[in-house]
Amino acid sequence: MVAALQKAQKDQRQRRGGDGAGGGGSQDQPLLDSIAELKMIRALQMRVNTRTERYSKLLEDGAEQAEAPELLEAVQRLSQREERIYRTTRDIVVGKNK
Repeated sequence: MVAALQKAQKDQRQRRGGDGAGGGGSQDQPLLDSIAELKMIRALQMRVNTRTERYSKLLEDGAEQAEAPELLEAVQRLSQREERIYRTTRDIVVGKNK
């Protein structure tokens, strides 16, 4: 999903560069794109949160770290997804996606 979001951002940049002249109707497009980006980011973050809770329940009582190799690998992948969400969100805030 993050890759799809980044592709959409790239396509948007190419459209802006290729058109040259922007009409009055195109003023609404960036707002709609921003809302779509935020909705996608929220959905991704909610999935990460749900999985984090699920993995937390798999830990033995009182354990703070996973020891099972499968769980460690799953948590590592989850961490990588969280990092991609963070970078995407940061890019939106600093305007790097424009």
